[in-house]
Amino acid sequence: MTNLINTPPREICHTLLFTIFYYGVAPNELTKLHTGAEFTIVYSPWPRPEWRAVQFQVIMPREKIFREIETRFLNADEVAHFEGLLKGHEPAPAVSTLSANRSATHAL
Repeated sequence: MTNLINTPPREICHTLLFTIFYYGVAPNELTKLHTGAEFTIVYSPWPRPEWRAVQFQVIMPREKIFREIETRFLNADEVAHFEGLLKGHEPAPAVSTLSANRSATHAL
C-alpha cells in the first residue's frame, strides 16, 4: 500500500458527509486504468468512527469494477497528517461519491 504520509494524494474529493483522498489515480481517470492496476483511497471517518485506507485492484476498468485487496485503519501519525490536509483544503461542492460498501468487489 502507498506510503500515505510521504506521498501527496492525486485528488481530494469532498462529499456532504466525508472526504476521499485518491492515491495512484484521479477519480476521472478510473476507467483509463488497465486490468490489474492498483490504487488506494483514504476515507475520512464516516460512517465509521475511524480513518481507513482501502487498496483496490482493477477488475473491469470501463465498468468501474474494482476488487478490495486490503483495508486497514490509519495509525495516529497518519490520522494527524490527514486532519492537517483537511484543514488546509477548502471543501468544494461534491465532486464524486463512492460507495463505502465493504463487499469483496466494488463498483465505484
